[in-house]
Amino acid sequence: FWMSNYSDQWDNTYQITGDIDASSTNTWYGGSGFLPIGRDPNPFTGEFDGQRNEISSLYIDRPTTDYIGFFGFATGARIENIGITSVDINGRDDVGGLIGYTVTSSYIGNSYVTGSVQGGNDVGGLVGSIYTNSEITGSYSLCEVFGINQVGGLVGFNYNSSLIEESYATGSITSSENDVGGFAGRNFNATIRECFS
Repeated sequence: FWMSNYSDQWDNTYQITGDIDASSTNTWYGGSGFLPIGRDPNPFTGEFDGQRNEISSLYIDRPTTDYIGFFGFATGARIENIGITSVDINGRDDVGGLIGYTVTSSYIGNSYVTGSVQGGNDVGGLVGSIYTNSEITGSYSLCEVFGINQVGGLVGFNYNSSLIEESYATGSITSSENDVGGFAGRNFNATIRECFS
């Protein structure tokens, strides 16, 4: 988890070689929990392969901060083969269990999240927002998702020629205002195929 503190290393390639118990994150930073990997203005741009391992009990409580998830902000990144289980994540806008915000030809594959994800706008169980020729494939969310606008079971907002395929979401969704869906809160100029919620 040292990755979250070294933004000058966010363009590298990483692999996880075993499961990780992240339950101690509920005491980090005075109770604010884990500090996401990739943050504005320094996104994660590297490659991350979980090798089908799991990170369990990840805790983040940063309700006034945007771009919240295990990865906060990713661009041109490749993230795959990881399970994030029993999450308890709370942020402001662009909040997801795996990634808060991803853009510019990023790829997310064969990954899943379980637990609870909460935020304001653009909130999804797996990804808060996915933009600009990015792709999600073979992934799912079982999360309970809570938000205000653009709230979805898998993604909050799928936008600008991005693609989601062969993925699903089965958790409950709660939104206090607009653009809410079991799979995606809003899909604009983008493609969803072979998916269900």
